[in-house]
Amino acid sequence: MKDLIIRGGHNIDPTMVEAAFERHPAVSAAVAVSQPDAYAGEVVACYFALASNCTATVDEITAAAKDHITERPAWPKNVYVVDAMPMTVVGKIYRPALRADAAARVLESLLKSVAGGTLLSVTIEPGGKRGLEATVMLRSASEDLQRAVSAELDKFVLGYRIEVDDTR
Repeated sequence: MKDLIIRGGHNIDPTMVEAAFERHPAVSAAVAVSQPDAYAGEVVACYFALASNCTATVDEITAAAKDHITERPAWPKNVYVVDAMPMTVVGKIYRPALRADAAARVLESLLKSVAGGTLLSVTIEPGGKRGLEATVMLRSASEDLQRAVSAELDKFVLGYRIEVDDTR
């Protein structure tokens, strides 16, 4: 998986963003990943874990980090606090899981507005030619709704498939 984030032609090194967040004493670990964006292709999403017994707010930490991120396109569009980072069996942070989570957050929100109650789930898996594969599960969806969902998904750089579960 690639670590470089490409936002509208800007190549963003995630280590710059991570270092800016980790400068804050309340942050124990930070990871910047790409998040699909219909306009820019990718934007920066940053995940961080708080050090034990720290109570800093997301806004406070984000504002402090932005002071140390020299490129405006590298400023995270979304920031998420996690209890713990996903880890590989050898003890490294598993970035693909965070990329998949960032994509799922964007797509779920968007597709709820398009599909409403017919949206059952959005599952994102690392892999495929484009780095992420989405599976969208709809309940009893008409062909028009499936086309509308496809039209929204086509705006993103990821592979996808739409499944319909008529049994629910």
